[in-house]
Amino acid sequence: MKKIIYIIAGILVAASIAMIVIYNNKKVSPEIPQTASPEIPSLPPSTELAEKGQAAIPTDQGSVIINDPYKKALTVVSGNAELLNTDSYVIVYLGELKSFVITLYGADLNDSRNIAEQAFLESLNIDKDAACKLKITLAVAPEASKSAAGKNYGLSFCPNGKPLPAN
Repeated sequence: MKKIIYIIAGILVAASIAMIVIYNNKKVSPEIPQTASPEIPSLPPSTELAEKGQAAIPTDQGSVIINDPYKKALTVVSGNAELLNTDSYVIVYLGELKSFVITLYGADLNDSRNIAEQAFLESLNIDKDAACKLKITLAVAPEASKSAAGKNYGLSFCPNGKPLPAN
C-alpha cells in the first residue's frame, strides 16, 4: 500500500512540476506601444462639420471638407446621392467608395464638361486643388458618344485629366 501512495505522490509532484514549467515557459507577447493616429488639427470635429452642413472626405492627401452631399441630394439610393441632374450632365456621390461620378450627356462634350466641373465645384463649395484630391470619375454616356464612352477622363484641370475626343 505504501508503494501505491509513493507512486501517486510521485505522479502528483511530476504533474505539478510539469505545470510549473509549462506556465513559466509560456511566451508572453511583448506589448506593442499603441501609437495614436495622427490627427489633423485643422479639421473641425465631425459634429461641428455636420452642424455646418459639411463633411470630411478622406483622401490619400488628407481629408477634404465639402458640403455634405446628402444634404441637398436630389435622390439617395443605397448610400449613393444624386447631386445634380441636367440635360448635359449628372453628378453622383458614391457613399461607400467616397468618390464621385460625373457623366456627360451633352451634344458638345467640352462645353458639358466645363459646365459640369463648375457646377461640381460650386455644389461642394471647394476649389480646384481640393477637387483634384478627391476620387472622381468623369465619363461620357454612350448616348452622347459611343466612341468616347467607357473611359475615365478625370477633371480637365487636374493632373490626371485627359482631353475629350472631338465630337
